Amino acid sequence: MWYEQALALREVIYRIFSASARRMRPGADDLAHLSTTYAAALMYARIVPAQAGFAWVWGDEENWYGHLVWLVAKSAVEQLTSQDLHQVKECPGSKGCGWLFLDTSKNGSRQWCSMEGCGSRAKRQRQYRRQRRAIAEPLS
Repeated sequence: MWYEQALALREVIYRIFSASARRMRPGADDLAHLSTTYAAALMYARIVPAQAGFAWVWGDEENWYGHLVWLVAKSAVEQLTSQDLHQVKECPGSKGCGWLFLDTSKNGSRQWCSMEGCGSRAKRQRQYRRQRRAIAEPLS
C-alpha cells in the first residue's frame, strides 16, 4: 500500500513542478493531493529538543515507509512555497528528456539536466547541423 502511495505522490509532484517550470498553474487535484499527504503525515511528526534547538522526529518507528513519504512531501512543499521556485526547470533534452532540475547557476541560464548527457547531445546536434549547412552552401 505505501508503495502505491509513494508512486502516486511522485507523479503528483512531477506534474506540479513540471507545470511550474513551464510557468503554468498546476492542477488543483494535484495540489490537493500533495496538501493532504503532507497534512496527514504531520499527525505522526513530533517536535523534540535537540542539541541545537529543536527537531522534527518521526513518532512511529514501525512505519518507517510513512516517514519516507512524509520527507518527500515535506521537501516538495518547502520548494513549492519557497522564493526559489523559479529555479525549477524542465530539461528539453533532444529526445524529450523531461527531467526536472534546480538551476543554481549564477545567472540562471542552465538549460539541461546535465551537461554530460542532454547538454552534450544538444551541442553535438547543433555542431552537426552547422557542418551540414556549411557543406550544402555553395562557395561564393
